[in-house]
Amino acid sequence: MRRSKLAVAAAQAGAADAQQVLDEVRAQWALVNEVTGRHEKIKQANHIGERLAKLFGGDAGG
Repeated sequence: MRRSKLAVAAAQAGAADAQQVLDEVRAQWALVNEVTGRHEKIKQANHIGERLAKLFGGDAGG
C-alpha cells in the first residue's frame, strides 16, 4: 500500500508541474499573439506609407 501512496503523490506532483508548464506556455503564447498583432499593424502602416509615396511621387522613407 505504501507504493500506491508514493505513486499517487508522484502523479500529483507531476500533474502540478505539468499544469505550471502549461500555464507558462499559455502566457508566452499570448505574448507572441500580441507581438504578432503589433507587427501586422506596422506592416499595414508601412504599406499605406509606400502607397501614399507612390501616389504623391515621394519616397516612403521620409
